[in-house]
Amino acid sequence: MSIRASIKGTLVALAVTAAFIVIMAAVLYFSDIDERLVNIGVYIGTAAGVAAGAVAAAKSAGRKVLLHCLMTGILYLAVMAAATLIIKGGIYFNYRLLAVVAGVIACSIFGAVIGRV
Repeated sequence: MSIRASIKGTLVALAVTAAFIVIMAAVLYFSDIDERLVNIGVYIGTAAGVAAGAVAAAKSAGRKVLLHCLMTGILYLAVMAAATLIIKGGIYFNYRLLAVVAGVIACSIFGAVIGRV
């Protein structure tokens, strides 16, 4: 199993998510939009980023596409956890964390299906 496809997918996912976060930060800064809507936009950006990363992993993986896409999601979660530890100093275990983990896994599976079509 080549890990290159998973790393490529993770980098794509992080880039798309970072772009969404920058866009949402600009929207929040330059408009009167409510912060709750920006939070929803960040969650949508995370889902879009993971799905795009999983599609990229599926396109570059020859075989075992689902495994590569799930590994992309797990690597993405590991990078998110490391960033959270660095920025906040800890991870809070609550329903939002479970929702993000479930969403990342679901988007990884969705990306695997879309990437192979």
